[in-house]
Amino acid sequence: MLKALGTTCGNVSEAIRQLKEQDITVGRTAHYRWLEEDKDYAEGVNNAADKTLDLVEKALINQIKNGSVQATMFYLKTKGRKRGFNEKIEIDSNVSVDPIQIIFNDNE
Repeated sequence: MLKALGTTCGNVSEAIRQLKEQDITVGRTAHYRWLEEDKDYAEGVNNAADKTLDLVEKALINQIKNGSVQATMFYLKTKGRKRGFNEKIEIDSNVSVDPIQIIFNDNE
């Protein structure tokens, strides 16, 4: 199952399908039980997730190198926050607003 998760970028359903093609039956319930009960299995699943994240980060960096403005902006908004690359919404709380008045008229 761990090998299949590694080749499917952690997609459990796809990993189960791959195993089924090899006549190996593993259900989602078993996967989640192993995840809770088996520390080595959980570590293997986390390692597969880390490899997927590495793959996605590499793809993002390649898009940035190829001049993608959207990829560059996304990277700066997420990784460059400490350097001031974030969007802020400023709210002026010094604005004076008259309260809403509700008047009930008993004549109507």
